Parts: sequence; C-alpha cells; structure tokens
Amino acid sequence: MNIREIQLYKLSLMKRISKICESKGLPYHLYGGTLLGAVRHQGFIPWDDDIDIALLWDDYKNLLDILQEELEDQYFVQNLWTEKNFPCLWTQLRVNNTTSMPIDSKKLDIHWGICIDIFPLISMSDDEIKYKKQLRAFQLAKSFLATDLMRAKGEKAHGLQKIINVLPNRIRHKIVDRIIEKHAYVDGSQTWLGGLDSAELKRKYKYEDFKETRKYTFEDEQFDGPINGESVLVCNYGPDYMTPPPPEKRGGHDLELGEIINDLEHDYKEYL
Repeated sequence: MNIREIQLYKLSLMKRISKICESKGLPYHLYGGTLLGAVRHQGFIPWDDDIDIALLWDDYKNLLDILQEELEDQYFVQNLWTEKNFPCLWTQLRVNNTTSMPIDSKKLDIHWGICIDIFPLISMSDDEIKYKKQLRAFQLAKSFLATDLMRAKGEKAHGLQKIINVLPNRIRHKIVDRIIEKHAYVDGSQTWLGGLDSAELKRKYKYEDFKETRKYTFEDEQFDGPINGESVLVCNYGPDYMTPPPPEKRGGHDLELGEIINDLEHDYKEYL
C-alpha cells in the first residue's frame, strides 16, 4: 500500500467530520501538520499521511456527544472514556475492519483501525503560576494514562511512574477525569490556548488566532482553520515553516512510532 492511498482514505474521513461539524454549527480547525500541509502544499505534506483537527473545548465536548450517533457502525470514536487502555488525552476516529498499528505497540489492547486525530484546545492561564499548575496537572494525567502502553511495550517504570503503574485502571482514570474537570476549559478573557496534551500545552497559541475560522485549500477541497494560521504555524514550527526539512528528516508517524502496519481492507485483529 502506498502513502497516497492512505492519504485519500483519510481525506474521506475528514470530509465526514467537516460536514458533521458544519451541520451542527461546531467550528473546527485544521491543526498541526494538516494546517502546515494546507498552507505549504495545499494538501498533505507529501511524506505524511496524518490528519489533525482541533476544536475549542466546549465545541469538542459537543462533538463527542454527537459524533458516534452521526456516524455509521463502520466507525469508532476512541478516547479515554470509550476505551479503557487508550493512552492519550485527545480523541481518534477509527475505522472498523482496517489496520493502522505500530508493531512496537501492538500488544496494547485497543482499536488499531485507520484513524484521524481530533484535539481539544483549552485556555492556558495568563497567571504564570496557575499555568505551571495546569501544565504539571496534565503531565501527571499523561502519566496515569501511560501505564498500559508501557506494559504493552515492555518499558520499565521509574520514580513516580512505578507507583502510578500499581494503581488499578479505574482509579487512574478517575484521577484523570478530576484533572480534566478542574483544568480543561475555555475562557475568552485569557490570552492563550493550548492543545490538550502535555507536550502541546507547552506551545501557547493566542486565543484570538482561533476565535474565528477561515477557509484553507486542502487537496482541492475547502476546510476551516484558524483565522490566523500563520501565527499558529510560527508557534509550532518556527518562522521558516514554509521551508521543508531536509530529506533525512522527512517522515510521518513512523519516525516517532516505528514501523506501522497499514491496511485498508483487513482488520487489525487478523494481524494480531
């Protein structure tokens, strides 16, 4: 299977999400490498098949409430509330009877279908002390969700992570829920936004950059994105974001996750 087949398949998922968001009045944004691809390549980054979108926290929660109902049984809305071993703070829309499975993580008991990522954007406090508390809280939440993935990959825990890994799954998830309830919100009076992941929260976006949307061309289609996408891209990739990286640094998720089995016609369970 070549990368273009995967890109076009994921593009069809993006179209479904876009139509649902538009029909329900939920503003969404091209995000991460997808926004970069739209601006620099007017489509996918040629060596990447990833699709990322983001919504402000309240819109994100509303989308989760309706998404599974709006989609057929062919899809699965995957997050920490729908799958107990899921190790992330955001959501992935997975396609049943397909495969997108990193070999290194295959022992993790979750749905490994083809997916796109849906990120929530939350306010980051203008008060530096409160911001640091938020950041530490979500770093801790990420650690509580990491246990099952670490076990699947045979990774050894150290320090606080050793204690966390002893706790039952349901206890770890209760703590994460409390962290999210306390620290995940959008306040228009605050200057900054961040993506709900400890790494993403270190990148502060201006709230005004996401306050409205504008259209971006992506693979000859029109999708919504942040009103000031250039500012967002500078925050993510630096002022030279229009310059592609050297060939040796070009890669998608395989650079981070290792070899990935992608198959649009066979269920990941067959590979397991």
